[in-house]
Amino acid sequence: MWDTDTSSSSQESERKTHSDHPAGEGTRTIDRSAIQASCKKIMLTCDGSSFAEKAFQVARKIAQESSGRLLIIGVAPLPPNPGITDLENSIDQARERFSRKFYKIRLDGMNEGLQIETMLALGDADELTWRNAERFHAGLLVTGYAKARAD
Repeated sequence: MWDTDTSSSSQESERKTHSDHPAGEGTRTIDRSAIQASCKKIMLTCDGSSFAEKAFQVARKIAQESSGRLLIIGVAPLPPNPGITDLENSIDQARERFSRKFYKIRLDGMNEGLQIETMLALGDADELTWRNAERFHAGLLVTGYAKARAD
């Protein structure tokens, strides 16, 4: 489990070893600054659920700690065999669902000095996550969506 303590008053919090943790063995060092360097572009895919809120808190904290840029994609499902009217209705519902939240998130982010971009997407959350991660060149993916699976 990663240590999430971010106190900057001690150099000890910047470097932890496996032997510092009860379950760990050995002396391999985990360099938090190296992890933060790879988290300059963070992408969050969410659906507005309680999972999304928790994931957003994690992504925001990582963005703050790493001075990273955060892209939040609000994902809404695509209706099966959609016609033009179905697509228009889905887009309108997605805008209604996410626009206020996204406005507040961007405003709060500006007040905190964070770079936050938001966008809406219709379709399968898994597929949209990977496609946009490549397009955005994300160094870290965070997902927060409740997806029912029929496995």
